[in-house]
Amino acid sequence: VYRFARADAGISEQLSEATFTITPNPASGTILISTEHLFDRVAIYSLDGQLVMTKTINSMSEQLEIQHLAKGSYTVELSNNSTRQVQRFIKI
Repeated sequence: VYRFARADAGISEQLSEATFTITPNPASGTILISTEHLFDRVAIYSLDGQLVMTKTINSMSEQLEIQHLAKGSYTVELSNNSTRQVQRFIKI
């Protein structure tokens, strides 16, 4: 499990152990994100930190279309008001 944290001045947030899964991984067309907790937002970042996708969510399972992404590694970030969790997946 990889943990990434951004330094945001004056903002305190909790980065906890990831409690979500990304399947399949690696993936080519869609990924399914399943979580144990409710989150408000899912964001996908390229490894250079560029935000490539964001979506508001309100369920414990979300399917995302990723065929428009270039092949490579990406970071998925789930967040709500107090928690942020991060995992990687590979687009093939």
